[in-house]
Amino acid sequence: MTKPLRGRLICFEGLDGAGKTTVAQLVTSVLNTRGIHTKLVERKDPNFPLEDLSKHMLLLKKLIWEYGDIPVQKLGDYYALYNMASWFSAIDIYKIRPLLDAGVTTVVDNWYFKFLSRLIRKKTIAVEHLKGCFSHLTYPDLVIYLDITPEVAAKRKDHFNKGETGYFDGFGQPSREHFIRYQKLVQEIMNKLAQQHGWFTVSVDNKTPQQVGSIIIETIEQICDTPRVPINKKNSEI
Repeated sequence: MTKPLRGRLICFEGLDGAGKTTVAQLVTSVLNTRGIHTKLVERKDPNFPLEDLSKHMLLLKKLIWEYGDIPVQKLGDYYALYNMASWFSAIDIYKIRPLLDAGVTTVVDNWYFKFLSRLIRKKTIAVEHLKGCFSHLTYPDLVIYLDITPEVAAKRKDHFNKGETGYFDGFGQPSREHFIRYQKLVQEIMNKLAQQHGWFTVSVDNKTPQQVGSIIIETIEQICDTPRVPINKKNSEI
């Protein structure tokens, strides 16, 4: 039996509130209707085929995102880095790679680049060390960067959490003002990554998810029509 050609990994990136999950869901649905076998992997989904693994991932999810009033910042930036690297590693090994090996076009609503940008901006950990923690992960065939103005992103949100407002970087309690200020700083790093590595950038300020999706789908279809070759780019180049 002929082994299926490797699938494509397509990831969405952008600031909080850019619409990554909404557009990723829409794009996945449309691609499937057009005959491109596509699966969506949601970054924060802890559910795995094995119940015991799901329970373990649920615990890790709570450590990373559901800290509430626990002062996790006192545990240091390496604690946050290694927890997040562990999360992405598990998602990559158990969810993404099997889909790619089966020839499935795999969409991730948010890969690790936003988190990486936050820590690069913070300057508490050597950049090369940050890169190394994610260098083993599958590098996307296409990174779609949803470029949004922080002020517009803020209008889309009903509430603001600590991670997206710079609370752990000394910005004080979550607020709209702190969200905008912090997101602008993170955006500077993400813009540099987008330019350096040729991300497909779509300005989303004045576009509906359907309009954004239409632009993206055309590009994905072109990529899926091209011959599949091994990926030479390594995460260490970021």
